[in-house]
Amino acid sequence: MLYTLNENELLTKVHKYELKRDSEKLRIDVHEVLAGTIDDQFFAIPNLLFREEREVDPQFIGCGDTEQAALEDCLQKIKKAPIQLIVPPSV
Repeated sequence: MLYTLNENELLTKVHKYELKRDSEKLRIDVHEVLAGTIDDQFFAIPNLLFREEREVDPQFIGCGDTEQAALEDCLQKIKKAPIQLIVPPSV
């Protein structure tokens, strides 16, 4: 299906996953690109339910040609990082 977008816009479908780590839940949103220009067809962004509006360090964003590849890339990047580093509290 073709979607009509303005220049520099990106339309994605979001697939949600939840990772329990200690007493916190980390959500990973895997975006499937439906329209617009970006290098990868899928990208995965980790966040916390109560910190969704915060910026995530780009080093933790997973990318891939499939939903599973982007999710796995993200999981590998966040595996040893503390949640406070992945999604920093507000300053």
